[in-house]
Amino acid sequence: MSWFKPKAALLGACLSTLLTLQGALAADAVPLGDGSHFLIDEYLIETNTETGEVKLLVRGKPDFQPEQFGPIPADFFARKLEPLCENLVKNSWDQLTAQKIRKTRIRWDFTPANRPEGLSKNVEWSRFHEVDFAIDDNKQCIPLPLSVAQDNLTPQTPSGVGATLRYVEQGDQWGELQLVYALKGSEQLRNLPFLKSAAMELCLIHADGVLAQRFKYYKQFETASVAIQFEQNSNNQVSIERFIFPVVNQKCETGLSDLLKSHILEVASAGSE
Repeated sequence: MSWFKPKAALLGACLSTLLTLQGALAADAVPLGDGSHFLIDEYLIETNTETGEVKLLVRGKPDFQPEQFGPIPADFFARKLEPLCENLVKNSWDQLTAQKIRKTRIRWDFTPANRPEGLSKNVEWSRFHEVDFAIDDNKQCIPLPLSVAQDNLTPQTPSGVGATLRYVEQGDQWGELQLVYALKGSEQLRNLPFLKSAAMELCLIHADGVLAQRFKYYKQFETASVAIQFEQNSNNQVSIERFIFPVVNQKCETGLSDLLKSHILEVASAGSE
């Protein structure tokens, strides 16, 4: 479930009347690549009356239970829903371009496995997850995590790393929160001291805010560490470097002084103004 409050106005137009969907998207059930499916209910177009930005909304439901053991952040499903966005772009690029659509939001509604304690049986209980993607000129779907303000996904930092947040997700290790960043230049990936400093900055700028949400809304998760992972894609080969930080008092512990922490946050704040 997201905390996004759209300012845009729904046109109420079903996309199926505007686009000729082909291949997998012509069916009601779109495979997600792991045996599960997204059951499409409708397509809508949303236009931001202030900016003119046009966004495609895909609404439906999963054919599985996404919250078997309690609430899960919507961002955790970005990788799972990427195939749906990729199919859309692959099969309907010309139509999307004609409508000037450069973003898509995928939303699924579902009934959680567990009802809140004390909720009357007469009350219908449901939740939803939303995942946003940008569509670039290379026909790629770029995840836009909702755990962080979308105008701050590439924060300004003292190091000038220019890393862009791509995924906020559960790490491979027990109790690990993973933040994955895209790097533009391969030369940065070869400079480990530089990357470690950048990872510390991002722990303060992004991870602490995500941890605050996690401890407030998703208390069933045990959180012991934060992984800051940098990725650089070159010729379809992905290079990765990652740095692990412990979580102390519900914050990402970098070992930096209070003075340095304040400086990093001030630089990031100035860059977002």
